[in-house]
Amino acid sequence: MWLGLVFVSLAVSLVLILPSYLVYRIKARDVRTELERSRKLLEADFQSGDVAGETTRAIKNTEELKPFTAKTSVYSLLKIFESKPNTVRISEISFLSQGVEASKLLVRGIAADRESLTSFARALESRPEFGSIDLPVSNFAKERSIDFSMTITIK
Repeated sequence: MWLGLVFVSLAVSLVLILPSYLVYRIKARDVRTELERSRKLLEADFQSGDVAGETTRAIKNTEELKPFTAKTSVYSLLKIFESKPNTVRISEISFLSQGVEASKLLVRGIAADRESLTSFARALESRPEFGSIDLPVSNFAKERSIDFSMTITIK
Protein backbone atom coordinates (compact mmCIF):
# COMPACT_ATOMS: atom_id res chain seq x y z
CA MET A 1 0.00 0.00 0.00
CA TRP A 2 2.77 2.46 0.97
CA LEU A 3 4.71 1.59 -2.13
CA GLY A 4 1.65 2.26 -4.27
CA LEU A 5 1.11 5.63 -2.55
CA VAL A 6 4.74 6.63 -3.15
CA PHE A 7 4.48 5.55 -6.77
CA VAL A 8 1.28 7.57 -7.33
CA SER A 9 2.85 10.65 -5.66
CA LEU A 10 5.89 10.34 -7.89
CA ALA A 11 3.74 9.99 -11.00
CA VAL A 12 1.61 13.03 -10.09
CA SER A 13 4.76 15.08 -9.39
CA LEU A 14 6.22 14.18 -12.77
CA VAL A 15 2.99 15.09 -14.54
CA LEU A 16 2.86 18.46 -12.75
CA ILE A 17 6.51 19.33 -13.39
CA LEU A 18 6.48 18.32 -17.07
CA PRO A 19 4.89 21.59 -18.39
CA SER A 20 7.47 23.71 -16.53
CA TYR A 21 10.27 21.61 -17.97
CA LEU A 22 8.90 21.97 -21.50
CA VAL A 23 8.54 25.76 -21.14
CA TYR A 24 12.11 25.93 -19.84
CA ARG A 25 13.45 23.98 -22.83
CA ILE A 26 11.56 26.17 -25.31
CA LYS A 27 12.76 29.41 -23.66
CA ALA A 28 16.36 28.16 -23.51
CA ARG A 29 16.24 27.33 -27.21
CA ASP A 30 14.81 30.80 -28.00
CA VAL A 31 17.54 32.51 -25.98
CA ARG A 32 20.28 30.50 -27.71
CA THR A 33 18.81 31.36 -31.11
CA GLU A 34 18.58 35.08 -30.26
CA LEU A 35 22.12 35.10 -28.87
CA GLU A 36 23.47 33.46 -32.03
CA ARG A 37 21.56 35.92 -34.23
CA SER A 38 22.94 38.89 -32.24
CA ARG A 39 26.48 37.54 -32.50
CA LYS A 40 26.17 37.16 -36.28
CA LEU A 41 24.69 40.65 -36.58
CA LEU A 42 27.53 42.19 -34.57
CA GLU A 43 30.15 40.35 -36.57
CA ALA A 44 28.57 41.48 -39.84
CA ASP A 45 28.09 45.14 -38.86
CA PHE A 46 31.20 45.86 -36.81
CA GLN A 47 34.80 45.07 -37.18
CA SER A 48 36.59 44.22 -33.92
CA GLY A 49 37.98 47.78 -33.62
CA ASP A 50 34.55 49.32 -34.23
CA VAL A 51 33.02 47.57 -31.22
CA ALA A 52 35.80 48.89 -28.97
CA GLY A 53 35.38 52.40 -30.41
CA GLU A 54 31.62 52.35 -29.93
CA THR A 55 32.04 51.12 -26.37
CA THR A 56 34.54 53.89 -25.60
CA ARG A 57 32.20 56.50 -27.09
CA ALA A 58 29.27 55.17 -25.04
CA ILE A 59 31.33 55.32 -21.84
CA LYS A 60 32.37 58.91 -22.62
CA ASN A 61 28.75 59.91 -23.22
CA THR A 62 27.65 58.44 -19.90
CA GLU A 63 30.46 60.27 -18.09
CA GLU A 64 29.23 63.56 -19.59
CA LEU A 65 25.73 62.89 -18.25
CA LYS A 66 26.87 61.87 -14.77
CA PRO A 67 26.64 65.38 -13.17
CA PHE A 68 22.95 65.56 -14.10
CA THR A 69 22.21 62.55 -11.96
CA ALA A 70 24.07 63.80 -8.91
CA LYS A 71 22.23 63.34 -5.64
CA THR A 72 23.27 66.82 -4.57
CA SER A 73 20.85 68.48 -6.97
CA VAL A 74 17.67 67.28 -5.22
CA TYR A 75 19.32 67.49 -1.81
CA SER A 76 20.29 71.12 -2.48
CA LEU A 77 16.75 72.01 -3.50
CA LEU A 78 15.47 70.66 -0.22
CA LYS A 79 18.04 72.69 1.72
CA ILE A 80 16.98 75.88 -0.10
CA PHE A 81 13.37 75.36 0.93
CA GLU A 82 14.42 74.54 4.50
CA SER A 83 16.28 77.87 4.71
CA LYS A 84 13.43 79.94 3.26
CA PRO A 85 11.55 82.15 5.73
CA ASN A 86 7.74 82.44 5.54
CA THR A 87 8.02 85.97 4.16
CA VAL A 88 9.84 84.76 1.01
CA ARG A 89 8.07 83.03 -1.85
CA ILE A 90 10.13 81.14 -4.43
CA SER A 91 8.66 81.15 -7.92
CA GLU A 92 11.45 79.54 -9.95
CA ILE A 93 14.61 77.49 -9.48
CA SER A 94 16.78 76.78 -12.51
CA PHE A 95 20.05 74.92 -12.92
CA LEU A 96 22.45 77.32 -14.62
CA SER A 97 25.32 74.88 -14.85
CA GLN A 98 26.24 71.52 -13.51
CA GLY A 99 29.79 70.37 -13.44
CA VAL A 100 31.92 67.95 -11.57
CA GLU A 101 33.28 70.64 -9.25
CA ALA A 102 30.39 73.08 -8.71
CA SER A 103 26.82 73.58 -9.80
CA LYS A 104 24.94 76.86 -9.94
CA LEU A 105 21.28 77.46 -9.29
CA LEU A 106 19.24 80.53 -10.15
CA VAL A 107 16.52 81.22 -7.60
CA ARG A 108 13.78 83.76 -8.32
CA GLY A 109 10.91 84.85 -6.18
CA ILE A 110 9.26 87.57 -4.15
CA ALA A 111 10.32 88.71 -0.69
CA ALA A 112 8.02 90.67 1.61
CA ASP A 113 10.74 93.19 2.51
CA ARG A 114 14.49 93.79 2.49
CA GLU A 115 15.02 92.18 5.89
CA SER A 116 13.42 88.90 4.88
CA LEU A 117 15.48 88.79 1.68
CA THR A 118 18.67 89.49 3.61
CA SER A 119 17.85 86.84 6.22
CA PHE A 120 17.15 84.30 3.45
CA ALA A 121 20.52 85.02 1.82
CA ARG A 122 22.32 84.76 5.17
CA ALA A 123 20.58 81.48 5.99
CA LEU A 124 21.73 80.05 2.67
CA GLU A 125 25.31 81.32 3.19
CA SER A 126 25.46 79.62 6.58
CA ARG A 127 24.62 76.21 5.11
CA PRO A 128 27.65 73.99 4.41
CA GLU A 129 26.11 72.71 1.14
CA PHE A 130 26.39 76.10 -0.56
CA GLY A 131 29.61 77.84 -1.55
CA SER A 132 28.54 81.38 -2.41
CA ILE A 133 25.33 83.34 -2.75
CA ASP A 134 25.22 86.09 -5.36
CA LEU A 135 22.43 88.51 -4.51
CA PRO A 136 22.65 91.60 -6.74
CA VAL A 137 22.20 95.01 -5.11
CA SER A 138 19.47 95.82 -7.65
CA ASN A 139 17.22 93.43 -5.72
CA PHE A 140 17.11 95.94 -2.85
CA ALA A 141 15.76 98.86 -4.92
CA LYS A 142 12.22 98.42 -3.56
CA GLU A 143 11.32 98.33 0.12
CA ARG A 144 8.40 95.90 -0.07
CA SER A 145 7.26 93.11 -2.43
CA ILE A 146 10.76 92.68 -3.81
CA ASP A 147 11.15 90.61 -6.96
CA PHE A 148 14.55 89.00 -6.47
CA SER A 149 16.93 86.67 -8.23
CA MET A 150 20.01 85.11 -6.70
CA THR A 151 22.66 82.72 -7.90
CA ILE A 152 23.68 79.92 -5.53
CA THR A 153 26.87 77.93 -6.00
CA ILE A 154 26.61 74.37 -4.69
CA LYS A 155 29.77 72.86 -3.25
